[in-house]
Amino acid sequence: MHVNFLQRFYDNYPEEYIRSYCADPNNKEYNDAKWGNYSAPVTDVDFLSHIKYEVLDTLKWEFLGNPYYEHDHHYVNFHMDEPGSHLEPHNDLKNFRWLMTSQVYLDDSDQGVRILNRHLEVVHQVPNKVNTAYYICASPFSWHDVPELHSLKRSILFRVGKRKHKTLAHPMPGKPAWVIVNDGHDDTHYAKLGLRMGNLTEAWLHEQECYNIYHTDWRAKDSDKIIDYARDVHGTVNVVFSGEFPHLGNYFITQDNFEYTADVVFGKTTHSILTEAENVMYYYYKNNLHMNYVDIKI
Repeated sequence: MHVNFLQRFYDNYPEEYIRSYCADPNNKEYNDAKWGNYSAPVTDVDFLSHIKYEVLDTLKWEFLGNPYYEHDHHYVNFHMDEPGSHLEPHNDLKNFRWLMTSQVYLDDSDQGVRILNRHLEVVHQVPNKVNTAYYICASPFSWHDVPELHSLKRSILFRVGKRKHKTLAHPMPGKPAWVIVNDGHDDTHYAKLGLRMGNLTEAWLHEQECYNIYHTDWRAKDSDKIIDYARDVHGTVNVVFSGEFPHLGNYFITQDNFEYTADVVFGKTTHSILTEAENVMYYYYKNNLHMNYVDIKI
């Protein structure tokens, strides 16, 4: 951050505002605050303008190779994590086609985020120094965590991304469409494994030379809207649930198997269907194939 912004937030970090915001049960950060992880929107107008007009296009160019990818999600939040809190391994991607995360630290400590590989082995720990930032272009494999904190940790975090249910992947005129219904999975695990299943199915469909791949929003009540849209555009539509892999089999996450599912995802054990799908998705993202898409207006 520019020194003017840094000094402003360093000297006047709005702890009272953050705690008050997270104390409201109507805000989605309410539950996380119970565990010592606080988050509240930044309302500083000139700082938000600085990010929007001076940072976002540079960030898109660095990670996506084209500054004109349209995003439909962007927020800038204060993050404040109390001693004793922690963050389990996660990848940030959730229900986005692409997402970039940036976090600027405002304190000096040894509590920076840890970057993990596919097996959750620590690859690197980001220094937690005043005005140090890290940037992550999220994928299903951009795992990172924060071990239990021993002192208060203050930061500013912003994200920008594109929701995958507002995109059409691998467009091909004259070919049938595929709609992935993102539902039917237990999503208890902190790593949002239920949301992961739609990405697995997309990668698998591409491997099977399928085109015109749509997604419904996670547990959407209006899934038929996407199906009807695809039918209007393409005529023939194949509907599958996330976790369905034509010619391979199906895998659904339940309350009884979500911990086992995590073990498979993190390479601690294998499964005849899920392990194969995970490997296909790894190369799908490694080769940037998820970025072959167009926006849809729906």
